[in-house]
Amino acid sequence: RRVAQLVVHRSPKPGVGGSSPSAPARTASEIERMQWNPVVWFGESRQFLTEVRSEFRKVTWPTQKEATAGTIGVVVVVAIITLVLGLVDLILGQAVQWIFG
Repeated sequence: RRVAQLVVHRSPKPGVGGSSPSAPARTASEIERMQWNPVVWFGESRQFLTEVRSEFRKVTWPTQKEATAGTIGVVVVVAIITLVLGLVDLILGQAVQWIFG
Protein backbone atom coordinates (compact mmCIF):
# COMPACT_ATOMS: atom_id res chain seq x y z
CA ARG A 1 0.00 0.00 0.00
CA ARG A 2 1.00 3.53 -0.59
CA VAL A 3 1.37 5.81 2.41
CA ALA A 4 -1.22 8.27 1.09
CA GLN A 5 -3.93 5.63 1.41
CA LEU A 6 -3.27 5.30 5.12
CA VAL A 7 -3.77 9.00 5.84
CA VAL A 8 -7.21 9.95 7.11
CA HIS A 9 -8.44 13.23 5.68
CA ARG A 10 -10.59 15.10 8.15
CA SER A 11 -12.52 18.26 7.66
CA PRO A 12 -11.51 21.20 9.86
CA LYS A 13 -15.23 21.46 10.62
CA PRO A 14 -16.48 17.91 11.29
CA GLY A 15 -20.13 19.04 11.41
CA VAL A 16 -20.01 20.18 7.80
CA GLY A 17 -21.11 17.42 5.48
CA GLY A 18 -20.43 19.14 2.17
CA SER A 19 -17.32 19.63 0.15
CA SER A 20 -17.17 23.29 1.14
CA PRO A 21 -18.84 25.10 4.02
CA SER A 22 -20.04 27.84 1.66
CA ALA A 23 -21.41 25.35 -0.89
CA PRO A 24 -22.22 22.00 0.72
CA ALA A 25 -22.54 18.97 -1.52
CA ARG A 26 -26.03 18.14 -2.75
CA THR A 27 -27.68 14.79 -2.33
CA ALA A 28 -28.59 12.65 -5.34
CA SER A 29 -32.30 13.39 -4.87
CA GLU A 30 -31.63 17.14 -4.89
CA ILE A 31 -29.62 16.84 -8.09
CA GLU A 32 -32.32 14.72 -9.74
CA ARG A 33 -35.05 17.15 -8.66
CA MET A 34 -33.06 20.08 -10.09
CA GLN A 35 -32.45 18.36 -13.43
CA TRP A 36 -36.12 17.71 -14.15
CA ASN A 37 -37.94 20.58 -12.45
CA PRO A 38 -37.86 24.04 -14.06
CA VAL A 39 -39.58 25.46 -10.97
CA VAL A 40 -36.49 24.55 -8.95
CA TRP A 41 -34.29 26.18 -11.60
CA PHE A 42 -36.30 29.39 -11.34
CA GLY A 43 -36.24 29.37 -7.54
CA GLU A 44 -32.51 28.72 -7.35
CA SER A 45 -31.80 31.33 -10.04
CA ARG A 46 -33.81 33.86 -8.09
CA GLN A 47 -31.92 33.01 -4.89
CA PHE A 48 -28.61 33.32 -6.74
CA LEU A 49 -29.50 36.75 -8.14
CA THR A 50 -30.65 37.91 -4.70
CA GLU A 51 -27.30 36.85 -3.25
CA VAL A 52 -25.43 38.60 -6.08
CA ARG A 53 -27.37 41.79 -5.38
CA SER A 54 -26.53 41.49 -1.69
CA GLU A 55 -22.83 41.08 -2.47
CA PHE A 56 -22.84 44.06 -4.85
CA ARG A 57 -24.12 46.22 -2.01
CA LYS A 58 -21.02 45.26 0.01
CA VAL A 59 -18.59 46.39 -2.71
CA THR A 60 -16.68 49.61 -2.15
CA TRP A 61 -16.75 51.24 -5.56
CA PRO A 62 -13.98 53.67 -6.54
CA THR A 63 -14.74 57.36 -6.89
CA GLN A 64 -14.64 58.93 -10.33
CA LYS A 65 -11.27 60.48 -9.50
CA GLU A 66 -9.81 57.08 -8.47
CA ALA A 67 -11.21 55.38 -11.57
CA THR A 68 -9.80 58.10 -13.84
CA ALA A 69 -6.37 57.91 -12.17
CA GLY A 70 -6.33 54.13 -12.52
CA THR A 71 -7.32 54.32 -16.18
CA ILE A 72 -4.61 56.89 -16.92
CA GLY A 73 -2.06 54.72 -15.11
CA VAL A 74 -2.99 51.69 -17.20
CA VAL A 75 -2.83 53.66 -20.46
CA VAL A 76 0.62 55.05 -19.56
CA VAL A 77 2.00 51.61 -18.67
CA VAL A 78 0.58 50.08 -21.86
CA ALA A 79 2.08 52.92 -23.93
CA ILE A 80 5.52 52.40 -22.35
CA ILE A 81 5.41 48.63 -22.89
CA THR A 82 4.27 49.19 -26.49
CA LEU A 83 7.19 51.52 -27.16
CA VAL A 84 9.73 49.13 -25.60
CA LEU A 85 8.43 46.10 -27.50
CA GLY A 86 8.27 48.11 -30.73
CA LEU A 87 11.89 49.17 -30.25
CA VAL A 88 12.97 45.58 -29.53
CA ASP A 89 11.08 44.40 -32.63
CA LEU A 90 12.74 47.08 -34.78
CA ILE A 91 16.22 46.17 -33.51
CA LEU A 92 15.68 42.42 -33.94
CA GLY A 93 14.24 42.98 -37.42
CA GLN A 94 17.27 45.01 -38.43
CA ALA A 95 19.57 42.34 -36.96
CA VAL A 96 17.83 39.57 -38.92
CA GLN A 97 18.06 41.59 -42.16
CA TRP A 98 21.75 42.28 -41.51
CA ILE A 99 22.50 38.59 -40.79
CA PHE A 100 20.43 37.02 -43.59
CA GLY A 101 20.09 40.00 -45.93
